Amino acid sequence: MGELVSRFEKGHPLVSVEVYVDNTETIEEMLSQSRLDVALVEGVVHTPSLQTEQVLSDSLVLVAAKDFPLDSEIAITDLEGLPFILREKGSGTRALFVTLLEKVGVTIREKWICHSSDAILSAVRSAQGLTVISRRLVSDDLGTGLLREIQIRGVSLGRMFSLVWHKDKFFTPPLEQFVEGVKLLQENDA
Repeated sequence: MGELVSRFEKGHPLVSVEVYVDNTETIEEMLSQSRLDVALVEGVVHTPSLQTEQVLSDSLVLVAAKDFPLDSEIAITDLEGLPFILREKGSGTRALFVTLLEKVGVTIREKWICHSSDAILSAVRSAQGLTVISRRLVSDDLGTGLLREIQIRGVSLGRMFSLVWHKDKFFTPPLEQFVEGVKLLQENDA
């Protein structure tokens, strides 16, 4: 996303871009109050005055430090009681994972609760526990072997990112171009 913003700013030097990173619940509130023009969220939006369009697929992966004592493929019940580093309440990532755990009756130990993906990854790299996180955020760590993915048999954690805006939002030509750039991210990943 950072590259998209950089390209956009180079093509639109008179437009000021500000990026705000937070959980879906907070972003939804900011959009409702017209404090943001548009957002990219992973969670479910509940406010009727907001419009959404799914634009980018993603998958969550269970990851651990390379020496964390857990097999590379497990049953979901094997997570019972294990330490996890999770996002805060209001996060779409957290909601998807916690809902899955509740459906199968598995209780994990919430060792760390973080607002930052960087803090989560730092704790996981230090073998403080496991996390479920976007594959996009850990691809480098998985590639270098700093972290390892653990497969959960029979579980797929796919999700979609959605563009969200207030239904009364006026789209200027630069904002329309930015939105089109976001939509092209999926095509570039293919």
